Amino acid sequence: MTDPYARFTICPACEGAGGHDSLGGFTGADMDEWYGGDGYEREQFVTDYLGGAYDTPCTICRGQRVVLTSALAEIEEKMIFEAEIEAQYRAESPYSY
Repeated sequence: MTDPYARFTICPACEGAGGHDSLGGFTGADMDEWYGGDGYEREQFVTDYLGGAYDTPCTICRGQRVVLTSALAEIEEKMIFEAEIEAQYRAESPYSY
């Protein structure tokens, strides 16, 4: 049975975007290595990237952009767990962010 007083709020994980960037960070030097002198391919990638073509749905709201307020404690716990996993991954990664 759902809480009769539950209301929808903006997802705290994606801040209402509904998704996350799945590529991570990269530099201009990375793009030079990927595309060399091909300006058209590079421009197309940037357009797609900024347009959200590489985004993945939010793991908390599953792309819905909102969550029930009655579930906020559970969501907060999940966000903390995911942040700990991310921190551990970054600590073990040979690349720094």
